Amino acid sequence: MIEEKRLHPLQIIPYVGKYLFLLLLPAARGLLAIRSPEALYAWVRGAWFDILILLMIVLFSYLTWRCNTFSCDGENLILKNGLFIRRESRIPLGHITTLSSEAPYYLAPLGARRVFVDTAGGALRSFDFQLLMHSRDAEALLALRLREPTAQERGIYRPKWRYLVFLSVVVSSTLTGVLFVATAFNQAGKILGREFQQLLLSELETLAGVVEFIPRTAALIALIVLIGWGITFVRNLLHYIGFSVTRYNTFLYIRTGFFIRRRYTCPVKAINYLDYRQSVLSKILRLNVVFIQCIGYGKRKNDKAVLVPAASRSATDRTVEKLLWEFSRKPVQVHPAFGALWRYTRWQLLACALLVPAVMAFSRFFPFWAELIRLGGAVCVFPLVWRLVLALFERAATGIAAGDDCLTLCYAKGFVLHTVVLPLDRVSCIHLRQSVFQKPIGACDVWIYSYNERATAHRIRQLPIEEVKKILHLE
Repeated sequence: MIEEKRLHPLQIIPYVGKYLFLLLLPAARGLLAIRSPEALYAWVRGAWFDILILLMIVLFSYLTWRCNTFSCDGENLILKNGLFIRRESRIPLGHITTLSSEAPYYLAPLGARRVFVDTAGGALRSFDFQLLMHSRDAEALLALRLREPTAQERGIYRPKWRYLVFLSVVVSSTLTGVLFVATAFNQAGKILGREFQQLLLSELETLAGVVEFIPRTAALIALIVLIGWGITFVRNLLHYIGFSVTRYNTFLYIRTGFFIRRRYTCPVKAINYLDYRQSVLSKILRLNVVFIQCIGYGKRKNDKAVLVPAASRSATDRTVEKLLWEFSRKPVQVHPAFGALWRYTRWQLLACALLVPAVMAFSRFFPFWAELIRLGGAVCVFPLVWRLVLALFERAATGIAAGDDCLTLCYAKGFVLHTVVLPLDRVSCIHLRQSVFQKPIGACDVWIYSYNERATAHRIRQLPIEEVKKILHLE
C-alpha cells in the first residue's frame, strides 16, 4: 500500500512548457513597442502585464503539479491528473510487464528518480507512463513485489568484469558513435569558432598521416570511425557496470548503471522468450550473450534487454537454470534439408564474385574517383566475407527442437545467430512456406510468431517439411 502522494517538485519545470503559449501576448506587445520611442516607453511602463503573465504560467504549473498524484491500493497503481478535467488511471499490478526506474547523476543529488511503467497494451516505442518521483517513493513502488509474503530470493547473478567488457564491445554501434562525433565537431565549431574547428581537423589529419601505407583520406575516415566506436564502447561499459540479476519467486530484479543507475522488475510470466545470441566473433570464442524479451525492458534508446552479458555455453546454461529454470533449451532435433548449403550461402558467394568486376568497371568509368572506389571495394570485402562465414555457421546450427513446455529455435538474422527458447503458450501463429524450388526436395521455411506488443517473427529456413509437421504436431 502506498498512500496518495505527489510527484517530485521538479516536475513543475516540464509543466511550464505547456503554458509557454501564454508568452505570445508579451512577445506581441514587445514587437509593437519597437516602432517608436513613445511605444517603447509605454511598453516599459506596462511591464506589470508581462510579469502577470509569467506569474500565471508559474501558478498554472504549480496547480497542475498539485493535482497530479499517484497511489497504490495493493492491487492497482492509481494515477490522478488534470487541473480542470480530472482523470484517473488504474493499472493492475499484475498487468504491469516492466516497472523500472532510473536515477541520472544530475537528479540523484536532488532526491529525484524517473519511474517508467509499461504494459502489453500500450505504445510500441514509448512507455505507457513516465513519472518523476522522490527517490524514496520510487524505491517503495519498486519494492512492492519484494514485500509480498511469497517473494523469496531464489538466486542472484553477478557477471565478471571481462564479460561486461565483451558485452560492451558487442553492442557498441559505430554509426551512433560517428554521428555523435560529427555532432560534437559541428557544435564545437559553432561555440568555439571556426578556427578551433579547423585546428581540430588539422590535428586529426596529422594523426591520420602517421600511418603511411594507407591513403590519408582512408586513414582519417578510419580514425573517426575508431573514435566514434570508442565513445559508444565507454558509454556502454558505464551503462553495464554494477549489473546484477536477482530471481525471486515470480519476477526478476535487475540492477545496472554507474552514472545513471537503473532498476527493473520483470515478472517471469511476462517474459515472452529467451534469446541466446552469437556473432562470428563470439562463436569463435565460444561465448553466448543472453537476452530476454519482456515488454518495457530494453525499450529505452541504447538500452538492451540483457540477462547474461557473456559466458560459455555451460556457464549460461547454469545461470539460466538458476534464474529462469522455466526456459530450458533442447538440442536441435530437426536439421536443414539435404542440399540446403547453397541456399544459405548463394547471395554471399554471388556478392563476393561480383565485387571485383564491379570495382574495376566503376573505376574505369569514373577515373577521378578510382582511388575512393577501390577503397570502398576493399571495405566491402570484410562484411561480405564475415556474412559468408556466418552463413556457414548458420547452416550448421539451424534447426528446431520441441520440449514439454518450450520450443527451441535456431536461426540467423542479420549478422547474429539466435537460439530462441519460446514457451508454447507464447506462440501466436505457426506458418509453413514452401517455394517451387523447395517442393522437389521436401523443404520449407518455418515462420513462428510469438506474442509481443507487435508479433515477433522467427524464421527457420530450409527444414524438412514432414519432420517439421511431426515435431510441431501439425499433422
